[in-house]
Amino acid sequence: VIRFGRKKKNAVRAESVALQQASDDSFMTVFNLNCFDSVALVQLRSNHDGFVSNALAAAAVGHVLGIPLPAIVAGLEAYRSGDGRFQLQRLKSNKGLLINDCYNANPESMRAALAAFATMQVRGPKIAVLGDMLELGKREMAIHRAMGKSVRAIAGQIQKIILVGSRASQMQHELPPSMSCLLAQNWQEAQQLLEHELENDCLVLVKASHGVHLEKVVKAL
Repeated sequence: VIRFGRKKKNAVRAESVALQQASDDSFMTVFNLNCFDSVALVQLRSNHDGFVSNALAAAAVGHVLGIPLPAIVAGLEAYRSGDGRFQLQRLKSNKGLLINDCYNANPESMRAALAAFATMQVRGPKIAVLGDMLELGKREMAIHRAMGKSVRAIAGQIQKIILVGSRASQMQHELPPSMSCLLAQNWQEAQQLLEHELENDCLVLVKASHGVHLEKVVKAL
């Protein structure tokens, strides 16, 4: 059994984790990879905390396969986000950046995406476009409403929010009155609202279950 994580008990762990912004406006997470007491600096092209855990899992597998640590680091640093998985893209209008994270969504991944989004600093406003999380069963409305509390916790880091779908609209009940919140029934309405809200140097997060089709909003912008 090989354990990986942040705590010192793990044989493969991340230490001194810090967020940095690259010269090309992208974001990266820098940390010391301690792999069985051999240490190397890793610059991971993402600020999503979940990607650090994935990197540690990959490093552990690499160690088992006998891959040298420098090669493991090179592989991790070569990684780029796949389509729809916290993928940083530039808006056509050159008004700012968009994070395409609409491949899928569940409560855990939604909270992780919001946490990463909250850490990102830009000159313009930050806009979150959050859609329905599907296939959650009988408690789906309560789960979505509870997600509103997660948004409220980082309200100071997000200027505007667009909620897409009848389930996502439940988040509105937990948001502070000071937060600008717009409701859309579908991706078409969300696109129209978002296009009107875009400002120079803005940062947009787009996150929902795949069935909401927010990838069409991303493609349009």
